[in-house]
Amino acid sequence: MTTLRSEPVGAFIDSAAILARGGNLDAQSNALATQVSAVSGASATVIYLLDGDARLLLPVGWQGLDADEMEDAELG
Repeated sequence: MTTLRSEPVGAFIDSAAILARGGNLDAQSNALATQVSAVSGASATVIYLLDGDARLLLPVGWQGLDADEMEDAELG
């Protein structure tokens, strides 16, 4: 696994690399959530995508939360 940087410039470079490599959306979203937590010092992070048809924000990636906590993470 790649070591992520916590300084702002390095964090932006790491985040861009995560998105550029493509692949599985869940894996990318979880990697971005981990990066956000590393930079911000947050104990938990959730990445949401907008479902325009359903008018909901859906959690697609997270770090620092368990399955029970994620059940409450859907915003609508």
